[in-house]
Amino acid sequence: MYADGIDWFQYKALISLYSVLLLARRILIVESARPIIQSTDNQLCTR
Repeated sequence: MYADGIDWFQYKALISLYSVLLLARRILIVESARPIIQSTDNQLCTR
């Protein structure tokens, strides 16, 4: 299997950048949804 070194490096950089973007988006979604989760947990605890 032949692959140019520069193309392989760009490919790995693209995958790492994409995974970082996915992770950042997931963290943002969790952070924005956390107050809702905490409020529902408080309601469950008071019941």
